[in-house]
Amino acid sequence: MVDLSLAYNIALSGNTEDAIKLYSKSSVSNLLKDKRYVSSYIESVIECSRRAITEYDKEYITYSYRFYLTQAVAVAKSFLETNNSDCEILYLLCICYNLLSNNQGCIRVANKIQAIMGQESCFLEQLIADSLLKMS
Repeated sequence: MVDLSLAYNIALSGNTEDAIKLYSKSSVSNLLKDKRYVSSYIESVIECSRRAITEYDKEYITYSYRFYLTQAVAVAKSFLETNNSDCEILYLLCICYNLLSNNQGCIRVANKIQAIMGQESCFLEQLIADSLLKMS
């Protein structure tokens, strides 16, 4: 069994690639037991994906990070099945969709966050604008 607290602490130390490897060895059901692990896992995947885009090309994400982003989306969706108004996880899901160029998914989640928060948010407006630019 994977020590998720170890993966969490590794992610906090900034070693997101090793954290992802440890988190990935765990079952989703274990990951879902603690929101800290869910958000840490998704944030680690986002960080590594952004780094891959910056180091290589804006349109390029290696196969492995696309795979991890898809897994992060699945973990977020699973978490949201029982916590459907958790704006932090919704926000992370929106970023994953954005990195995967799933513009409609990003906009759908951003609209849900706005409905929950009941107000306009700068980060949501920017995510929607980025998604709309990618669509054109």
